[in-house]
Amino acid sequence: MTDKERKDGQRMKEQEEVIRADICSAIRNGLMEMMINSAKEQISISVPTANFKIRIKAEFRGEKFCFEMHRPVIFDELQMYLNSRCNLKLNIYYTLRNHELIVPIRNQLELDRAIELVDLDRTSHQRSLRLLLSRYQPDTRLPTLFTCSPIPDASGTFSVQSPRIIEIPYCECRSSCTSTNTGLINSSRQNGSSVSSGVVLGDFDEYYQKDMSTPCAPTNWKQGKCIGSGAFGKVYLCVDVDTGKEVALKRFNICRSDKHLKKHIIQLENEINLLSTIQHDRIVQYLGAQQIDESICIFIEYMTGGSVKDYIATYGCLSNTVAGKYTYQILNGLEYLHQNEIIHRDIKPANILRDSNGNVKIGDFGSAKRLQAICSQQTSTFIGTPNYMAPEVVLGHTRHGRKADIWSVGCTLVEMLTAKSPWNNLEPMAIIFNIAKHNPSYQLPLDVDPILSYLISMTFERDVDKRPSALQLLNNFDFDKFLNTS
Repeated sequence: MTDKERKDGQRMKEQEEVIRADICSAIRNGLMEMMINSAKEQISISVPTANFKIRIKAEFRGEKFCFEMHRPVIFDELQMYLNSRCNLKLNIYYTLRNHELIVPIRNQLELDRAIELVDLDRTSHQRSLRLLLSRYQPDTRLPTLFTCSPIPDASGTFSVQSPRIIEIPYCECRSSCTSTNTGLINSSRQNGSSVSSGVVLGDFDEYYQKDMSTPCAPTNWKQGKCIGSGAFGKVYLCVDVDTGKEVALKRFNICRSDKHLKKHIIQLENEINLLSTIQHDRIVQYLGAQQIDESICIFIEYMTGGSVKDYIATYGCLSNTVAGKYTYQILNGLEYLHQNEIIHRDIKPANILRDSNGNVKIGDFGSAKRLQAICSQQTSTFIGTPNYMAPEVVLGHTRHGRKADIWSVGCTLVEMLTAKSPWNNLEPMAIIFNIAKHNPSYQLPLDVDPILSYLISMTFERDVDKRPSALQLLNNFDFDKFLNTS
């Protein structure tokens, strides 16, 4: 082969490579354009907001602000803006209007899921992504106590905000200027649901007529050993010196000088003292609350058997008979609470407490939301057990109430029978994302009684109007003979 032939052959190969590259580039550009157009079509179908923006409402230590971001929202961009806005490095949490759900957002995937949850709600024309912020701490698993970590930048400032972010006055945010009732008493009854605190009582005078039979907190008492700890503080055994009776004492520290907390602390004391008027065989009795030094003390009935969660951890799943009996007793307690327009909102095995005779009572009703509000403002202690939450709760529907407790009963029964909670192997954001879109996935033992299996399926009805109430379940003849074993 001559040099001329060799050069001609090389030139032809180069031309072929150029043509091949041009073809590949054209195909790549065409595919990219198709993907972009498809994404735009999906956004236009699923996102009702104009100009592909999303409104974001954020709160940090009581300060609220509002802004809009262009879609797609980039996690790093959002994080940089929030750090700059608060002049601190922050942890970011997805939450609802009343902070009923608090779940960490730590990466782009979790942010995308939070935004999709917002878009799933078809009940509102323009629903906001709500964020709760705390000082940065590397490990954001729940529950977590956050410490104040100084930012590494010596100047104490962060980068300027992106042009894709539009700040707007908070009072211009839709519905943001309407005050939300965070108290215990609500004279207007809306489908039996509570907007904020998880408790709705009809008439203050009707329930707050304390007589001599109403339990009261001890005035002369001694604190004993620590018998447990939780997201809010520690639980101690306590003795009433005047009567010799043992009670449980929940105690957690507060910063009395924090002005933001004073209202919540006063409201908490009033709520606990009001809840002490609620008396039922299947309800753990509140005795009262007191401020002592730099702590709040909540006195409650002492349950010697611990929680159903503790029982499962020690002995494994429950038998059909015990699970059926406990379910019946839980429904009895719930029916009483619902009859008095009290929505628990946190039914789970850890809040079902046992006595020495093997019976159960419902605990921790009414106070969790106020405690969370107090702790989130002073120590950024955020709690969350979304595994037991109903779809209407994680989607932020305002009318959810009694029926959400029924869904949680189903989750509790699943755990009693299998020793595992629904979605137990997923991260919090993945849990609420799955709750919003799918029914729980669980595998019951082969020997589970068909009545319990059927009961679970009824509690997991996604249509709130079709989901039975506690009273309806109790009155169902299919369950009465089996469950009424107490």
